[in-house]
Amino acid sequence: MIDKFVVSKGTTNTIKKCQLLQISWILCHLVYYFTGLSKLKSLGLAGIKLNRSILSSLTVFSSLRELHLRDTGFKGTFDVREFDSFNNLEVLDLSWNEIDNLVVPQGKQLKCYLITLF
Repeated sequence: MIDKFVVSKGTTNTIKKCQLLQISWILCHLVYYFTGLSKLKSLGLAGIKLNRSILSSLTVFSSLRELHLRDTGFKGTFDVREFDSFNNLEVLDLSWNEIDNLVVPQGKQLKCYLITLF
C-alpha cells in the first residue's frame, strides 16, 4: 500500500512540462519520487492500493484538473473537502472503491464526480 509521495526540489525542464501522469494498475508496493510537476493537469492512480493519508501528499499538484483514484481501496465515508487545495479540480474519479457515503459540502461543485456507492 502506498502511503506517501515524496516531491524533491531539483528539477529538469522536461519533467516540469509534464501535464499528464498515468500510473495505473501497478499492484506492487512502490514509492514514487515526483519532481517539479507544477503543470500537471491529470493524475491517474487507478488500481494502486493507497492509504488515505496519501491525499495530503497530493496537494503539491495544485494545478490538477483531473484526479483518477479508481479502485484504490478507499472505504467508508469520503469527504470531498479533502480536495479543497485543488482549486482547478474538475473531475474526481472514485469509482470501484467501497465508498458508502460521499460528503459534498454545499457550494462545492466539480464538472464530474465518478463514484460507485456500496
